[in-house]
Amino acid sequence: MAGSSFLDRIDRSAALWALLVFAVAFGFRLFGVGWALPNADRWWSLHPDEPVNIRAARAVDPASLSFTPGFYNYGTLYLTLSKVAGSVGEAYAGRAEGMPEPVARDRGFLLGARILGCLAGAGLAVLVFLILLPRSNLVGAGFGAAFAAFAPGLVVHSRFATVDVPAAFFLVLSLYWAFRLIPPECSPEPTGPEYLRFAAWSGLAAGASAACKYSGILVLAGLAVVVLARRTERSWQALGIGF
Repeated sequence: MAGSSFLDRIDRSAALWALLVFAVAFGFRLFGVGWALPNADRWWSLHPDEPVNIRAARAVDPASLSFTPGFYNYGTLYLTLSKVAGSVGEAYAGRAEGMPEPVARDRGFLLGARILGCLAGAGLAVLVFLILLPRSNLVGAGFGAAFAAFAPGLVVHSRFATVDVPAAFFLVLSLYWAFRLIPPECSPEPTGPEYLRFAAWSGLAAGASAACKYSGILVLAGLAVVVLARRTERSWQALGIGF
């Protein structure tokens, strides 16, 4: 049916495969997520960026609409997400025996922020699967998702409270929406409103990537290539909306 979304057209088995991709990628990342967390003998993480990121994240207070951490090496979206995830971890991670209370809070906060990275890494693998599925088949999409799920660099960085993998997730999300502008063969072209909406979502995801790590804004080049490679009467309008 013209105008139907991709998610409406894929069958239930493909959706279950996407859930499986997420579960496997997320579970694989959880192994090792506790590496070098603060403990009773060592009160800090061994990753050099994590203490700095956590201090900046703690300075953000979403409940009070305060998003000025006084630290601008990265955009504040990542710091805000880390504050939320870290606060959950701080509340529920528990306290190890012999660990001072401030160290226990830092450990829980750091664990929550690391799990945020695991979620972003697993979500990235699902996006790769969804990008490839309509242009390949279940096997091809599965291979692509497996590369994203088990690539050593992506796995390792997903286990740290750092900005890289959340920024990469939003970057790939931007590409996912950009690719929706060019449907695979035998699929209906997006309608006018859909075309502009997909471009807007691609631009929004690019902005979210840049709000984690400033260089993420460069993914707008991907949207530009897609729009200009298959020009329509709405191409310039879509490009403007995306930017």
